Amino acid sequence: MICAGHVARAEPVLELTANVIWERKEPWFGGFSGIEVDAQGRSMTVISDRGRLVTTRMIRDDGRLEGLQLVTQTP
Repeated sequence: MICAGHVARAEPVLELTANVIWERKEPWFGGFSGIEVDAQGRSMTVISDRGRLVTTRMIRDDGRLEGLQLVTQTP
């Protein structure tokens, strides 16, 4: 007997919807290894390998991510 059908998934699935390059000239910028995005997708907090905590506003156009605006950066 063969049974074919859709596989049910319990875990969330990620889908790429935008590709944004985030660049800054400050010497502290880069080496980010952790990220948290708020539930509404409006802001994110990242932490660098050197322990710098950075928060941003996520700039969107019709729901699609267009850029990031630095809000705070703390050593």
